[in-house]
Amino acid sequence: LFQGSMAGSTLLERRVDNIAKLRKAAADPVGSILIGFNKNWDSFARIKPPSVRKLVISTPCKRPIWIEYLNGRGRVHLERVGIKPNERIITYILSSMCTNGWLKSPDDFPILFDETLKILGETCPETTIVIKPHPATLPSNIDLQRDIMKRHTNSNIVYAHINPMLLAFQSKFFISNGYSSTFLMAKESGVPTIEYTDPCDEILLATNGGSMRPDMVDHFIRRDPSQLQIVLKKLLKSSD
Repeated sequence: LFQGSMAGSTLLERRVDNIAKLRKAAADPVGSILIGFNKNWDSFARIKPPSVRKLVISTPCKRPIWIEYLNGRGRVHLERVGIKPNERIITYILSSMCTNGWLKSPDDFPILFDETLKILGETCPETTIVIKPHPATLPSNIDLQRDIMKRHTNSNIVYAHINPMLLAFQSKFFISNGYSSTFLMAKESGVPTIEYTDPCDEILLATNGGSMRPDMVDHFIRRDPSQLQIVLKKLLKSSD
């Protein structure tokens, strides 16, 4: 069996995920070899028999052939959406914006999106914001996202389905309103990550007031515009 996510998963992440939405217990993998990208992959922890061989290999996003491709032909995709070769950008990773029990108010992802764009526009007015939508976003939520973006006329916003690793090459930081597995690509590239969100009390209790993936999130901010501005200014200063 092959690991499905490059970022793996932790016990805390699975616990939080089940608070947001109760999941069916995963079936134990069948096979004599388990191949994963991270030691924290849950299948490695669940499968004990000595007859099962466990292999950890490097994630695809770190492999030289992929980096070489992105540095060459991949950058054409950035130029097509108006991003210059040496331009430093902000990468904003979106959720699908569906109702989610993860938040204090389940339908607040659009509100957080609007609020975050406002803060970015005030704090980083000269930096292009590249918004990476979730691949499972419903058409109605894409329309909602576009309506929200139209309110922020003072910001240079690019809405594009571009590989996060490619975006990481030119990013000052990644930001999202909930942990995203794409943060792995930022971390592998030495790019800071921000989780600006508003979890429900049960999840905050489970995470001790932090992120469910502290290994992937550099700055966890619980819906505090002033604190987000402080972090943004610090990151902008360090990236100059």
